[in-house]
This record gives sequence, structure tokens and C-alpha cells, in this order.
Amino acid sequence: MGTVSWAEAVSGNWSDAADWKTGKVPGESSAVRIAVPGTYTLTLDVPATIASLAISDTGATFDISNPLTVSGITNLTGGTMEVAVGGTITGGTIEVGGDARLDGDGGTLAGVTVDGALGLNATDGSLTIADGITFDGVDGTGPGAINLSGNGASLMVEGTTTLDNATITISSNLATTTLAAEGDGTPAILTLGSSLSIVDSGGGVLLTDGGDAGDGIVNLGTITDANAGGLFEIDGNSFTNDGSMTAYEVDIDSDNAFNSGNISVFVFGLLELNSESATNSGGISAPEYGTVAFNGTNFTNTGDLAASDASTLEANGANFTNSGSVTVSDTGVLEINGGSFDNTDSGSLTFDSTSTLEIANGATLTNAGTINFANGATLELSNDGTLTTAQLLAIVQYVASGPRSQPSSSMMAPISITAARHSTSVPAPA
Repeated sequence: MGTVSWAEAVSGNWSDAADWKTGKVPGESSAVRIAVPGTYTLTLDVPATIASLAISDTGATFDISNPLTVSGITNLTGGTMEVAVGGTITGGTIEVGGDARLDGDGGTLAGVTVDGALGLNATDGSLTIADGITFDGVDGTGPGAINLSGNGASLMVEGTTTLDNATITISSNLATTTLAAEGDGTPAILTLGSSLSIVDSGGGVLLTDGGDAGDGIVNLGTITDANAGGLFEIDGNSFTNDGSMTAYEVDIDSDNAFNSGNISVFVFGLLELNSESATNSGGISAPEYGTVAFNGTNFTNTGDLAASDASTLEANGANFTNSGSVTVSDTGVLEINGGSFDNTDSGSLTFDSTSTLEIANGATLTNAGTINFANGATLELSNDGTLTTAQLLAIVQYVASGPRSQPSSSMMAPISITAARHSTSVPAPA
């Protein structure tokens, strides 16, 4: 394997033999070196196959505008390697260290391993990942990094692929950053692995699949939407969260949504579930001044929902079936606005003394399970909200006398009921 080096600190094309020290264009067995001090751009203007590549000069830019196959190691310790429109890097390991940059600007990485950081820094820049990818930290140890800082950047993932062992940092703040699965006529499932983290500290984010039957996004890792200035939207055919999500402003608009992990909102945060069909078997919570709104067509809960510290759970026009637990505490509110809310025989609704249940705008609450009201809890009925007499009496009986298995004089207190813009107090029995 012979070494072929770029000759001078001048810009030029790969195919120009005069620009190489050997006077020959690198071949399949060549170890290519770009190390001449200076500021210049080497453009890959033809397809090429080489054994290895090393770029060490800080002012050098390697513009990959055609397919490049590297059978061995690409070692970047300085300069920039940019995968541009028409460019593809296939195979091998790309080591990114020092001040070097590996940037995507319209090209493709196909079946490569990246040790270090991958970036999308150009405005409206994009990068496609094909045939899988492996991420590691610098020198092959620890997690890798994917930095999406370019305004309007797009990271596209083809087919059924797992991204893992990396932190995706989104810092663009002027346009939406997109992370998408692409199917090209076949189902595309993007899995965010258990060792993958997405941290949004920039502007808007769109996480989406192709929207076709069989497409989907599966999160096994950690998604943190820490940005108060932009919407984090999840769209497409299907979204499954088996990991952890923390939301400041998140819309889940996928046709089908499934949560068996944990989802919570930040202080004053908002999570909206707008899916046609959504199921929760994990935990969804609004811990402090937050809101979780169920706006879709059908929602089924077999897990745990919670609102506390002045937070709100909203069921807005949905067909809501609860076979799990809903806990409202510390001035929290459960609002049922339109639609139907069915608390099945295995479901439970629990309200502490400071919490509120609101049934409004034609909503109907039916109960075959358990509704636990503590002393001082508030029930509000307005704008044709409906709770059957038997269910209302059951609540009042519970508040007035306490659970029959544990009678307590402390339960002998009234429940506050608000209906049609006025309040009524149902007293404890004499």
C-alpha cells in the first residue's frame, strides 16, 4: 500500500494527477494524506476507492461530491471533511479528533463507523444514513456525538436502522431541525437505542417517519426537550416510547402512539397527544404547573397518569378509557372537556383534598371502578357535563363517611360541587 499525498496548499480536483506528489491519482491500495499547511479545498470530482485517508492540516477542506469507498481507517485530526450533495462515504471507520470536523451537507454515510463527532452545521444542510451506522467516542471509547447546529438541518435515516451509543444535540434556533426515517417503498423503522440521548436546546424539532403503513419511530433511550422557544413535534405513522421523555413543548401527532416508558413535562411545560389512537401502559406525569392534553380520537390508559403541583390533565373530546390509575394532587386538576371518559372496573381516579375534577362541554364520565375523593376535593359540572346520580352519590358517600373498611371522623366533611357557574356544598351527615 503506497502513500499518496496532496502536493501543495492550493485548491484542486481529486482527478488532477498534477496535484498529487506522486503525479498519479490515488488508487484502491493508496493511503491518502492531506497534510500540507494552508487554506485550500480538495474536491472529490470523480468516484474513488482507497485503502485509508488521513487529514491533519487545520485549514484543509475535503469536499466529497462523489462516491468514496474507504476499506480501512479515515483519520481526521485537523481540517474539515464535508459530505456534500452527490457524495457518499461507504465502509470503514472515520476517526474524528482534535479540531477536525466531519460535516454533512447533502451527502450520505453508508455502513460506516464514526468515532467522535458528526456535525450538520450548514444552513439547510442534510445528511442521509444508509446501511446502518455505528457511533463511538473519540478513540473508540464511550458514546459518540451528533451535533445538529445548522438552521433547518435534516438527518435522514434510510430503512430499518438503530441509532445508538451517542448524544444528538440540537442547537439550531432559527428553523426546524428534522430527524426522519425514510422507507423508499419499504417500511422504515427508526429505533433510538437505549444508549442514545436527544437533547433539544435550540429551536423547533420534527421527529418523523415516512407516514406509510409499517413505518415507525421507537424510542428506547432518552429524549429531553429543554427548549422553551420551539415545538418538538413527533409525526408520521407510529411512535413508541419505551424509554424516557421530558417535555417542555411536545406534540405527538403520529397516527398511532404507544407509551410503556416514562413521559413527564417540565415546569410550565406542555405535552399534547393528538394521535388517532394512543395507549399508555407506562407513566405520564405533569409534576409542576404543567399540562398533559389528550386531544386525539381514542386514548387507553392501563398505566399511571398523574398531575400535581397545580398541573392539569386534560381529556379534550377524546374517547378516553381508564383501566389504570389517575392521581391528582396538590391543587392539580383533571379536566374532561367533551367526549366520554370510561373508568372501567379496574380503573381508579384518586383526588386529594386540594384537587379538582372538572366535567364540562357535554362530556360524560361513566364509572365501574373506583373514584376516591379526599375531604375538600372539588367536583365541577358545567356546560352539560354529566355524572350519573348514582356515581355522584357514591362520591358524596365516600367523602361524607369515608371508606367503610376504615371509618374516620376526619372524613366527616363536605364536598364542594360547582355546577352551571355556581357552587353547592354537600354537607356531611348529621
